Amino acid sequence: LRAFLANTTHDLMLPLTVLQGHLSRLQQQAREGRSDPALLAAAAEECAYLGSLLHNLGAVAKLEAGEPQPEPGSFDLGALVERAVERHRPLAAPRRIELGHAVPESPLLVRGDVTLVEQAVSNLVHNAVRHNRDGGHVGVVLDEADDGRFRLQVSDDGPGVPADQLAR
Repeated sequence: LRAFLANTTHDLMLPLTVLQGHLSRLQQQAREGRSDPALLAAAAEECAYLGSLLHNLGAVAKLEAGEPQPEPGSFDLGALVERAVERHRPLAAPRRIELGHAVPESPLLVRGDVTLVEQAVSNLVHNAVRHNRDGGHVGVVLDEADDGRFRLQVSDDGPGVPADQLAR
């Protein structure tokens, strides 16, 4: 239970922190008589993502209670990767970490739970930013294979994981 709560708290704090930053900038813009529709849209996306995470917590409780779960849906993995990268720009910027990404031009449709996949991708990007060096680089590349499969690679130039921690 402790591990579950720690992981859940971690997963909820990131979008909440990003949302707080967006709202703070929107408040500042409102005081100055300006508005940024893109920033407002980004804040709304973070709210939707937080809602999805909370929905999944409810789904876990229902699963534990033996209730049936809905079928996974189809979604564009490229768009999901772009959202996860954009979510981390406010965290990378103060440390001058360059955050880049590449996704296929055409939608890469996959089937699954969009919130769980976004949570996993977001965790990978978050760890690459968090454990990187100041002024470092993080790259997120999504490639589509000919056989309908894909490869997602998150790389950085941080110190890496110590050998004694790899199994963990």
